[in-house]
Formats: sequence, structure tokens, C-alpha cells
Amino acid sequence: SADLVNADMSGADFLGTDLTHANLSGADLRKASFIAPTATDADFSGANLAGALVAGTDFNGVNLSNTDLEGTILADANLTGVVSGGVRGTPTSLPSGWTSVNGALVPPS
Repeated sequence: SADLVNADMSGADFLGTDLTHANLSGADLRKASFIAPTATDADFSGANLAGALVAGTDFNGVNLSNTDLEGTILADANLTGVVSGGVRGTPTSLPSGWTSVNGALVPPS
């Protein structure tokens, strides 16, 4: 797994990137794109995103299952179609209307 602690990857395009179990704690991923036509195309399952800056990031359809989101700033991120479950930690912020319930990211109703 990749060790990208505190890396500056703002604005990067990660379409199809496999970041399973990657350590991205404290990384700057603002406005990065992980747009995935299917949930398997961009995979963060088991990754550490604790304290990462992901405001404005496009996680459309991305797999965030079993990730550590403690202190992660997800404000204004696009979480449409995100796959979650087993999420650990509490994000500092979520997009408007989103909640974190029992390890899952829940969209507005």
C-alpha cells in the first residue's frame, strides 16, 4: 500500500487508481478527482484518510469502505454514489445534509 502521508495531491486525477490500504493521513486532496463509472474503478477501501483535506473533491462512486475518516474535512466533497460501510472515525465536516451513521456515509433524504 502507498504511503502518501501529508502529500500535496490537490487537483490530481486519480480515475481508476487503486488506493486500498493507502496511508493518506493529512494529505491535501482538495479538488482531486476520483470519478468512477463503477465503484471498483477508484478504490480507497481500508485506506487511512485521517485528517486529510478533501473539500471539493469528487468521490462520485468511489469505494470508501473501511476507511479511517477521523478528522477528515469532507465539506463540499461530491459523495454521490459513494460506497461506504465500516468507516472508522468521525469526519470533521461532511457535505450539506450528509451524516455518518454506524460506519456509513448517509446522503440527505
